[in-house]
Amino acid sequence: MGKSSLQQLIDETSVDPQLAKSMLIFTGGDVEGAKMILSTFEKNIGCLLIKFSLQSTKAYGLSIILFNLNQAKLEKFYCTVSENQEISSIDLLKDVKEIKQVINYTPNNPEFAYISTALETKISSPQYLEKLINACKTKATESLNEYLINFFGAILNEITTESNIIFKFRYETMDPFAMGKIISDAIKDENEKDTSTQSDNQKDSNIQAQTASIGYIVLECEPIYSPIKGIDVSLLQEGDYIKVKISDDREIAQYLGRLLEASEDNNQYINAKINSKEMLDENLFKIIVEFGPGILGKIICGIDVKIEADISGERVEKAKQKSMQIKGKGTKKKSLGINAILIIIAGLIIIFMIMMVLMTI
Repeated sequence: MGKSSLQQLIDETSVDPQLAKSMLIFTGGDVEGAKMILSTFEKNIGCLLIKFSLQSTKAYGLSIILFNLNQAKLEKFYCTVSENQEISSIDLLKDVKEIKQVINYTPNNPEFAYISTALETKISSPQYLEKLINACKTKATESLNEYLINFFGAILNEITTESNIIFKFRYETMDPFAMGKIISDAIKDENEKDTSTQSDNQKDSNIQAQTASIGYIVLECEPIYSPIKGIDVSLLQEGDYIKVKISDDREIAQYLGRLLEASEDNNQYINAKINSKEMLDENLFKIIVEFGPGILGKIICGIDVKIEADISGERVEKAKQKSMQIKGKGTKKKSLGINAILIIIAGLIIIFMIMMVLMTI
């Protein structure tokens, strides 16, 4: 019996089952489309493979360090230190999962177990982890290799007092789904069973947590301007719905645009929920809307425009009343000012006439 679309997507991407379900619903069961969307998520996981030899101690180490580049946290640490010299001949260009299997099947020598434990403790501390991540994010390959030799050389020297250490490194970035393939030996159908009994709120929070750790696809969008019937952009709040068009010309954006437009009654616009709104400067707003799990839209527009939106009627009425009150106060002040000028002019005329009469006497 063939695999279900859901299981196929989970097996091929290692995506969380709830997010996989959401993606398949979003794409109408299109597994390849779901894979395309997932493939565009940011590669925010650093993967560092290390092979080292402590020459005097005759100890050989192999390690995989996975860390989140955006959140500056250690995701997973695998390490073995053994007297088995064959570790030093491992090809670091192999699939990372194969290297993980070598680590799993090469247990730590009890005599050297303290090395891998101390190394993990050091790397997981903010002091060392931030330095490592900053170097991996900013340094070119050659300078990074030199930095890593000095970085790990100092740590292992502190742990073992060994100074004669030989290193080999490999560094790459990957998305969280590729990391999932490394971390998980298998994702089975049993993973789905517990999720079927969860409430909708629990499912939503699972999806939000998953996409928050992954990152987002952000599509460039434009609002539907409506100078007469539209809503002042200044009135919009989080949770309101606005009508937008996708202006992004990337292939993935065009694919998503077709999917989103197909879900609407017409293909002139897409209804999207406002996720956040902020003022960029005195003339511009940036609005982030949400189309689906991990899929956002970005809109930049002026602060004094009107766009098509669905917001509370009560808020619109309050805004109108406030505007009328402001105008009323302005009109009242204006009329008071005119009256005062007229009174002054009348007074001056009376004084002038009195002076003329006095002069004729």
